[in-house]
Amino acid sequence: NILIQELCSLYNNNELVEKQIDYTDFTLWEKEQFESDEFKSSKEYWVNQFKDEIPLLNMPTTYARPSTQSFIGSNYYAKLSKETFDKIENISKTLSITPYMLMLSCYYILLSKYTSQDDIVVGTPIVGRELPELSNVLGMFVNTLALRNKIDSSLSFNDFVNIIKNNCLDAFKHQ
Repeated sequence: NILIQELCSLYNNNELVEKQIDYTDFTLWEKEQFESDEFKSSKEYWVNQFKDEIPLLNMPTTYARPSTQSFIGSNYYAKLSKETFDKIENISKTLSITPYMLMLSCYYILLSKYTSQDDIVVGTPIVGRELPELSNVLGMFVNTLALRNKIDSSLSFNDFVNIIKNNCLDAFKHQ
C-alpha cells in the first residue's frame, strides 16, 4: 500500500513527504536492540516457552504426505456475514478480549479436539511496526510468533480465553 500511494503521488506530480527514517535505519536500530536488557528478557521468555519438548501436531489427514514436497493445492475463501461478525465482536467485548483472541481460542480448541493433543503451537504473523516512525517506511517488518498454549479441558471457556489473552499479550510484548 505504501508503494502504491507513493507511486500515485509521484504520478500526480506531488512531492513525497520526507521520511524521518528508512529501512536501513531500522535495521541498524534492530541490531542495537540485540544488546539491550529488553532483548535479553525477551530471549529468556522465548527460551522458557520452548524449554520442554516442542509438540508436533498430529493432525489426521485424508491422504499421506507425499515423499517429495509440492506446492500444489488450492485456497478456500469464506466471508463472515455482518451478523456473524457482530456476534463475534459482542462476545469479544463481553470477555474483554479482541476478536483475534476469541477466534484463536476457538482454533486451539478445534485443533485439540481433532488431534487429542493438549499442547499446541500456532504460528501467527506480527506486523512488526511498533514504532510510529515505521508506519510509512517501505520494507519487510513482518515476523512470525510461535504461540504455545496448553489446553486444559477442566477449565471453563472464559478461563481458557483469559489464558490465551495473557499468553498473546506476553508474546506480543516479547516479539
